[in-house]
Amino acid sequence: EPGSIFKPITAAAALEEGLIEPNATFYCSGSTIVADRTIACHLKSGHGTLDLEHALAESCNMAMISIAQKLGASKFYKYQKEFGFGEKTNIDLPGEVSASALMYTEERINATELATMSFGQSFNCTSIQALTAFSALINGGNIMKPYIVSQIIDSSGAVVLENKPELVRKVISKETSDIIKKYLVTTIETGTGKKARIEGYTFGGKTGTAQQAIRSNEEYTVTFVGFLPVDNPQIIA
Repeated sequence: EPGSIFKPITAAAALEEGLIEPNATFYCSGSTIVADRTIACHLKSGHGTLDLEHALAESCNMAMISIAQKLGASKFYKYQKEFGFGEKTNIDLPGEVSASALMYTEERINATELATMSFGQSFNCTSIQALTAFSALINGGNIMKPYIVSQIIDSSGAVVLENKPELVRKVISKETSDIIKKYLVTTIETGTGKKARIEGYTFGGKTGTAQQAIRSNEEYTVTFVGFLPVDNPQIIA
């Protein structure tokens, strides 16, 4: 389960659909009840009122739940699939899996599933899916086909195979991408990623902590995605 590195995708989907504005605000009391389940934020005392920028920077679960409820199951599922979750990236490596069997179908996304999926739980993904999706958030909104090998050159110096950047589809506008990218810089500058700051460098990123399997076991996967340079990202990890 990717955890909070998925939150910018939830926000991007709602911005793209015009369901929220960049200056939208959300209130976090520390928990909320969805259906018959109490869902907590990582800050149990609550964040209070946050705008979208700081909801991402502070990684607020309550804000993401509110955004996902505006999207609804159908639109949420649409963007989840558009960003490549549940499908192979077709990277040039053997053994890639889609993880589709570890995701809810649209018909099975009820209120509780929608709430927990908004902050990256209740479904699984591969690392290359996460990086491919996150790249689209910051590159202007384009899902690109990833590859490992750039060229294969034979003994005479002739190029026998060459991979070049290949657009798979466009998922969000450049305007939405620019907004999210700016907010991911704030995450590093003042938010949950501030411990990752490096003097003399400006970069963006998103932290994540996902409960795994049986929640009461308190087993977690800690995730982080970072990128630089901000103006024209060349490196993501």
